[in-house]
Amino acid sequence: APPRRLRSRRAPLAARASSAPDAPSPSTPSKHRQALRFRDARTGVDVVLVGTMHYNPASIELASSTVVSLGDADRLGAVVLETCPTRWAKTLKFQPKGSPMRLLLDNEFQAATEAAPRKTRVVLGDQRIEDLSVSAKAQFKSTIEDFASPFTGGWHRLWDDARLTYAREVVGVGDDELKLTFADLALDPRLLLAMPLSLFRYPLAWSIKSPKTVVPFLGFVYGLSILPSLVPAGGVDAETHRYVASGAENFISALFFFSWTSWRWCSCPGCSSRRCLRCGTTYSRNPCGRRARLCDAKFTRPVFSEQKL
Repeated sequence: APPRRLRSRRAPLAARASSAPDAPSPSTPSKHRQALRFRDARTGVDVVLVGTMHYNPASIELASSTVVSLGDADRLGAVVLETCPTRWAKTLKFQPKGSPMRLLLDNEFQAATEAAPRKTRVVLGDQRIEDLSVSAKAQFKSTIEDFASPFTGGWHRLWDDARLTYAREVVGVGDDELKLTFADLALDPRLLLAMPLSLFRYPLAWSIKSPKTVVPFLGFVYGLSILPSLVPAGGVDAETHRYVASGAENFISALFFFSWTSWRWCSCPGCSSRRCLRCGTTYSRNPCGRRARLCDAKFTRPVFSEQKL
């Protein structure tokens, strides 16, 4: 398309682009609100990482204005989205550009791609949702197993996970001046004022685009809520004044524990998850030290193949 036509297409975002930082020199790291500029040490590519709150108008404005700013400076090579092909295709199907659903479920992903110049490469950089569900189940099972193993290092691993998560998500990783932390989100009044809209849009989008997931989840939650009324309750011991669970309560508790702690594999970064070609058993080579079910077969292959972008 001619340059004049391209600029007119993005003209409505020109005013909003003023809120984005002026593009510094490529070698100068900087931070503006939740947008962190730096040069990737491995590839030497200049990156602008935008931390967002999904469906939040303040994040939508920051993402789109950042894209416009880079596009106007002719320094936009690609837009990388935190989503996968399955989720992105579903988003474009249910809320195409210009539709009422697109307006209702306005989001930073579509806003950024629509603000980009034509023919800009869009890279879907998140883990596939199909693999994520498997990983989430494995992590949940590992957590329950660790909780049920206080004397064999389970609680110690849970504490390490909590400590590392706090350091990564709240304190942040990197130099004090050049890192995104929880405070960058929690102390931004624009994000906080628009948070109710995010909390409304997020579950709405989930229920519209993934009803097969929402209905079983709500059924599971409802089942848990009525389960106490279906199980005979225990009583308080007259001498010790302690609650003594009934046989049914003990059975349900044991059922929950044993159903989730049978075995698992590690999905921590750096661990090599593999499946045995002989018996199909999944196992892990665990540099992180987590326990896993091992197989002594010599012939293995990776469970998931990595896609290079």
